Amino acid sequence: MPVTLKQLASELGVSVATVSLALRNDPLVAEKTRRKVLDLARKRDYVSSYLGKALQSRRTHLIGFLLPGVTHSFYDEILQGAGDAAIQTGYGLLVGWVNDSPQNNLRQISMMLEKDVDALIISDHKGLVSGCEERFLRRSKPVIYCTGTPRDDFACVVNDDILGGKLALELLYSRGHRHILISTQHQLRNQGNKLAAAGLPIRLSEYFSVSEAIDMIVSDRSITAIAAYADHEAFDLMYGLRERHIRVPEDVSIVGFNDDPPASRPEYNLTTIAQQRTELGYASVELAIKMLNSADGDCETKIILPPSAVIRKTVINRTSSGL
Repeated sequence: MPVTLKQLASELGVSVATVSLALRNDPLVAEKTRRKVLDLARKRDYVSSYLGKALQSRRTHLIGFLLPGVTHSFYDEILQGAGDAAIQTGYGLLVGWVNDSPQNNLRQISMMLEKDVDALIISDHKGLVSGCEERFLRRSKPVIYCTGTPRDDFACVVNDDILGGKLALELLYSRGHRHILISTQHQLRNQGNKLAAAGLPIRLSEYFSVSEAIDMIVSDRSITAIAAYADHEAFDLMYGLRERHIRVPEDVSIVGFNDDPPASRPEYNLTTIAQQRTELGYASVELAIKMLNSADGDCETKIILPPSAVIRKTVINRTSSGL
């Protein structure tokens, strides 16, 4: 049977209140007594009542985190950052999975509410749980979107996708590329591509799928570069182009987006735009706690993290190579 405060107090010959204060390192308890209490608590493997603390503080010190899985390294690293921040601030994470099943997502939301999480972080760029936020806001629980498109009506921690799109185009332009394919799969990155190209002697062509991009390059060899919307798409493009005997980067340069771990492997050596993945998760937990501790709600609720270009070997300098 688990040991109780009453049993600890009886064994030490002190009051239950004294034991409780000593376990909280209250200065009202003499140092000698506090050490005795802590030593005995460790010896008896005493664990304080989490529910009792929650009732007293009106907080569970749990933060809910909804995401579509961790098999994709992007979400894996976001979750790692969130976990690191939770550990350092004395919070725990209650993680739930969302998918294309409305019934499953409803159960996940209900679980978060039943466990009375103090705040909810959502990493869901597909809008799978859109509409659930009001249930948390009615209970004065902060809701933070982590990744995806910034939402005007909610707190968020996101990557600057427009800046990332601009960086990709500026990099390719600086290497002498003048006819560039850009993906329509991500609206903000596509917008950044176009903003960077405005006013420059660049021809942009848009593609929706990998197969469409490859067909366009085969039929129009004036296309010398691709700004992919994500690294995994860039990997597929590299494979598909080489299957059609089009060399990367000698014939077509490619820039990815995210800097997923495989991007640095020798078989890819992908030039890409890196997001601050662990920082996204870490900053989301920090923001949740700031919002919880801000009595008047006076704290910055929108954090946009800048990406950076990582230069590897899938972009060739066409100017210096004479191509």
